[in-house]
Amino acid sequence: MAFIKYHKLKNLSPIGKWLVEYTDELDISITELARQANLAQGTLR
Repeated sequence: MAFIKYHKLKNLSPIGKWLVEYTDELDISITELARQANLAQGTLR
């Protein structure tokens, strides 16, 4: 899901790459992960 959207971006930080891989494993969006963590929607983007 997120990986398909972000895998072509070469300038992702290590934490950014981890977030993309992690959300793919959970099959949720980065926005949904932020919501579940009680963060603003754009925080993890």
